[in-house]
Amino acid sequence: MITQGGNATIVDDDPVPTASIADAQVTEGDVGTVTAAFVVTLSNPSAFPISYRVKTGDGSAHAGADYLATNVVLAFDPGQTSKTVGVPIVGDPFTEWGELFTATLSQPQGVTTIARGSALGDIVDNDPRSGTMAFDPQNWGFSEDTNVDGVYDNINSGIYDVAVRRGAALSR
Repeated sequence: MITQGGNATIVDDDPVPTASIADAQVTEGDVGTVTAAFVVTLSNPSAFPISYRVKTGDGSAHAGADYLATNVVLAFDPGQTSKTVGVPIVGDPFTEWGELFTATLSQPQGVTTIARGSALGDIVDNDPRSGTMAFDPQNWGFSEDTNVDGVYDNINSGIYDVAVRRGAALSR
């Protein structure tokens, strides 16, 4: 009887998955919340579970006022290559410039690394940049200190055009 035998070694030559987080942009509403969706992708699937921490940070947008702070563990099951982290954006009726915050990947668990670990959240304002102010001429006027004695002694009611420039009201 002839017996043949041997040993074989299987080398895992699959590349280690790397994670990247993409920027997110969302238009805020006037009330309630909308969601900024940050997509985290892996360069290739893993045969094992892996995870990362995703945490938001202030920029010109501030947690609590403009968005709700998020600090979660994002877990990938074997074979998964894409997951989404939702960050609630707080609506408001105020005209303002766009605001930014960050979402950062950290604390990789399992056989993995981070390729792009920080993303920008861009909150686009939905409120108009200009408009019309209306005043009832019977209930609105202006006063002047005509003799510069610190007492506003000339009160005029009527119809006025008012121009607003960067926080200063100009009447004519």
